[in-house]
Amino acid sequence: MLNQITQIVKEIMRDIDGVLGVALLHINGIPITTIGYDNEFWVKTSAFLNNLAELSNFLKSKPRGFDVIFDDYSVVARAGERVVAILVATPLADIEHLDMLAFRLVEEVEKYLLCL
Repeated sequence: MLNQITQIVKEIMRDIDGVLGVALLHINGIPITTIGYDNEFWVKTSAFLNNLAELSNFLKSKPRGFDVIFDDYSVVARAGERVVAILVATPLADIEHLDMLAFRLVEEVEKYLLCL
């Protein structure tokens, strides 16, 4: 199962110029698969998502994603019902394209998980 999910991630990564790393997390923050960067980076990113979840609970709203643009990196995260996709890219990467592909990644993996 993990090999098929990793293959889906790699196929989608080929469609994006400037992607440095991709993580797929269960909605509760547990990593499913990561490509690029080390585990510490993804653990910190997951902790950031947990902080967003606390904020969403306070606001009584469900987060669907975020875009953060730093000087040297762009980070896009999109959530589905059970899966969160996080893409880290160079600032030259098109944010709208990253958004679209993050949504596509979430949809593809959730469809795959439903078939199991």
